[in-house]
Amino acid sequence: MRIRLFAAALIWCAAMNAADFTGCPAQVAVSPQRIARAVPGWTPLTAEDAIHRLASVTFYDGHPSEKASLAPDAENRRVQTWTFAAQSRAYWITCGYSSTTVVLARELGREVRKCVVRYDGAGAVSSVSCR
Repeated sequence: MRIRLFAAALIWCAAMNAADFTGCPAQVAVSPQRIARAVPGWTPLTAEDAIHRLASVTFYDGHPSEKASLAPDAENRRVQTWTFAAQSRAYWITCGYSSTTVVLARELGREVRKCVVRYDGAGAVSSVSCR
């Protein structure tokens, strides 16, 4: 009985992960950076209240550390679409943010078959949806 409950819980969690995927967080808070070595004659300042908005989205065949980024299947100025075939290895998404080197990475659920990234008139990411 315990094994059945555990298996049911795993299946439910996997389904929730895909159903709950709503795309990249719109912005992130980042701790201020510090200069590694003083520059004579200069005083380092930090922008404490900087908002780091979503600036880029990249999809990968496998973990992003493998550097196998995927080109969109269709694109125009406002929309890019990726279609994913079923395979044994996972697809991943990375979300990059303005004025920082912080990148968030997440494995897409195995059931995700399509992702659409939309851009506003200025070329900024306005939404990411995967299903």
